[in-house]
Formats: sequence, C-alpha cells, structure tokens
Amino acid sequence: MIEFKGLREGIRWASPREEMLLVLKRLCEFSARQGITIRITSMNDHSHQKADPETGQRASLHYSDLALDCVIYKRDGTLHKVMMNKLVRYLRMHLFGGAYDIVYGSKGHYSHCHIEYDCHQRATKGTHV
Repeated sequence: MIEFKGLREGIRWASPREEMLLVLKRLCEFSARQGITIRITSMNDHSHQKADPETGQRASLHYSDLALDCVIYKRDGTLHKVMMNKLVRYLRMHLFGGAYDIVYGSKGHYSHCHIEYDCHQRATKGTHV
C-alpha cells in the first residue's frame, strides 16, 4: 500500500508527470510483493533547499514535479532500514534508462529515500545507492 502523508504539511503534486507515475507504479509493486506500506512524505509541497544566492532559483526537481521522498516504517514507528535498502535496490533494477536518481543513506537522506527523474543528469552531491 502507498500512503501519502507529509511530514510538514499535506502532499501536493501540481502537475503529475509520466516519469513519476512510473515511480509510483514501481513503489506499488514493491509494496504489494513485500506486504508493507510505503509512505510518500513529500512531492511538490514545501521548501526543499535554499535558493542559490546568485540566481535566487532552487534546483530541486520537487518544484518541477519530478521528485518525491518516501519512507518505510516498522510497526513500532522506527525506520525500517533493511526494507529501505531492499526498496532502493528494487528501484535501481526496475527504473530503466539511467535518468532516475535514487538517493538514500547519504547526508540529508538518512531518514528517507529521494527519487527523482533527471534526464539532464545534473551534478549531485552524496551517495547514490
């Protein structure tokens, strides 16, 4: 099951994109196969990064409806790290084309998985699992 529950506010997705619908389909498949709930915690719904001081722009793909954050919790409400790692491996294998970035286990991404469709493959910092 997929649950939409924001950490700070409700989930907002201004303009659903096919690339991210595919991500949601893969999340649903994984959830059904594992018998677990995946919580979508963010899409295009709050400030995701500080603005560039020179341009005033934010580079996050959340603002273009091309990114989402998700998490899997254990029954006791703690992060299910084993299942999160399985999810990341599953997404790596099933999101083809090399345009998807799946980030988990690096600075800023220890508590959730960030998935984005970046056909331009801009430079990113951190560890990609």
